[in-house]
Amino acid sequence: MGTLKWGVVFLLSFGLCASGSETGVWVKGQPVQSIEPEENPFWRRKEKLHKRLLEERDIIVAVKARPGSKGTEKEELFMQGAGVVDAPVDFTYQQAKRFSDYPRMSNFVKSGQYDENSGLLKLHTEAFGYHAHLTLQMEFRDLKQEWKEIRFRVISGVFTGMTGVVRFDDVSKKRCEISLTSLFAFNELPMPRFFVEFGLEVALRIMATRMRSFAEREFREKVGA
Repeated sequence: MGTLKWGVVFLLSFGLCASGSETGVWVKGQPVQSIEPEENPFWRRKEKLHKRLLEERDIIVAVKARPGSKGTEKEELFMQGAGVVDAPVDFTYQQAKRFSDYPRMSNFVKSGQYDENSGLLKLHTEAFGYHAHLTLQMEFRDLKQEWKEIRFRVISGVFTGMTGVVRFDDVSKKRCEISLTSLFAFNELPMPRFFVEFGLEVALRIMATRMRSFAEREFREKVGA
């Protein structure tokens, strides 16, 4: 099985087996209650990592299982990642919101349907017989010229209760940084912690690579490069 196929299968199977600690809560018109991204994340604090991200175009990903809030027996999966895209921040942000195009990024995404009235996104993914359906509450923030955000919360399906922020930061006129900060609270893991952390890092890196390639290809076609 190729790395891409393995990563997608792992992500789907983990999401189907993981025991989440909460159910999705959705109130129409209300802001998404999501984890807040760090203002100075680890890939910017470490000079070598930041150089790899900017100059070598590495996609940096870290997944850690950690204790949950005090007074609970829950644990959390804390996920962070970032990479640069050779396309302007406005273009990349708009591309990421074209959910109906997600099947063009990957054969494993069967459909992406966003309802502007409800603010809900329905995704259907499939890999080697593993089907996953999930519904996400979405919020789009375009408050500053230099950065934009897509916030989400999974309210049904695999990974119910997961929250996250995809942030788009301006690097230069034709380059931007995309980062992910996400949190998933769970009662128990379906496999040893090491395999969960390693497997999710691989799966997220693969997905980010595919999305970056798609955005850059669309931008080149637009400008005729």
